[in-house]
Amino acid sequence: MKIIKKIGLGLLLMGITACSSSGYQHSAAMDDKAYLALKGDPDGIRLVVDGQSVDVGSREVKTYELDGVDVTRFVVAKGKHHVQVYRADRLIINRKIFVTPGHLFELEM
Repeated sequence: MKIIKKIGLGLLLMGITACSSSGYQHSAAMDDKAYLALKGDPDGIRLVVDGQSVDVGSREVKTYELDGVDVTRFVVAKGKHHVQVYRADRLIINRKIFVTPGHLFELEM
């Protein structure tokens, strides 16, 4: 019985010292950017975020296909935004959104 107590005490001490070891480093991958994604054909659209036009042809804009649908992704500041999307000078999306870091807000055109 004394041996079991000593083994238990030894394991407890090893566990405590392992948790407080200075050699352990914790790292987490976190994206500090927020994103707006428009699903649908991006040809001929004009995007306005908070009253400012966004250059859809910019290098910072990523376009890709997801499940056969075109997706255009933009980096936006975290927080509240007023998003307007025009196609041929016709307003097709008029939304207020809220985006947090590391997340993407998706709108279908």
